[in-house]
Amino acid sequence: MTSTDWSINAGDLIALEREARALGIRPGRPVTSALAGSHASRYKSRGADYLESRPYQPGDDVRQLDWRVTARTGKVHTKLFTEERERPVLMLIDLAPSMYFGSRRVLKAELAAEVAALLGWAAVHSGDRIGAVLALEPDHHELAPAGGRRGVMRLIQALVRSVPEGARSLQRPAGLANALGRLQRLARPGALTLLISDFYELSEDAERRLSALRRHQDLRALWLTDPLEDLPPPPGRYAVTDGQRRAWLDARSARVRQQYHEGWETHVARLKGTMDGLQIPLTRLSTAEPPAQTLIRAIGNQRRGAPSFSASRR
Repeated sequence: MTSTDWSINAGDLIALEREARALGIRPGRPVTSALAGSHASRYKSRGADYLESRPYQPGDDVRQLDWRVTARTGKVHTKLFTEERERPVLMLIDLAPSMYFGSRRVLKAELAAEVAALLGWAAVHSGDRIGAVLALEPDHHELAPAGGRRGVMRLIQALVRSVPEGARSLQRPAGLANALGRLQRLARPGALTLLISDFYELSEDAERRLSALRRHQDLRALWLTDPLEDLPPPPGRYAVTDGQRRAWLDARSARVRQQYHEGWETHVARLKGTMDGLQIPLTRLSTAEPPAQTLIRAIGNQRRGAPSFSASRR
């Protein structure tokens, strides 16, 4: 499939609202908790704002004692908090040249749009606000967090506009590190951040920015792949194109197929090593399968204690 053999429209992304309900994410439950994987997050709740202090009562949580008021009054006081009703869910949607590839159902860029819309709807249903950075060059597109249907419709409009725009700029660098820098400026501490990418542009600079984000954000990585990346094609000579230029992949040689496989394994090892080292849960999705099916399995795996990386290997 080439970058000219596809289309993306708002109607398809709006229709994903029905599938978002099937994810089983209850109102008040953060959408990204469904992608928790095997690592424990440092952010255990939706967050809370201080309301007031009152005299201690039996049964109060001793960890919430207000020592300043206690010292001033001579009586033990405890802090009361009001829970935040909304928490920002930020998405980094990678539209690098490598994302405009697909051999099955959709291109990876189309899959990214589906995943973003699907989780956008799920986040809105759980009471969260949606924001995004769409990683394009030379100008990344930023959406400050907004709640309700307005927030997700704004995201869908940006996807419909930006995904084709990325296809017209395939010769430009992806700028994943720059996009992560934008996230650092956009996200407040404790925000839930989804990284939607194939991570081919995971440079050392990008890794440093991920490490900085990890100290203050709750990160989830959604790794988009295509079956033809996982395994080299059968022996043969294949025409390939980026939508503008045409070339040939000669897979008749066993050496070429072995190099193909080793290159993929190197990418996988580096990606998994980086995410494991930073304790960022990694969920894999394939262009061959609608994302809701994979995410439903990931939720089931999480409930059974299995790592989310095991999702979708086709």
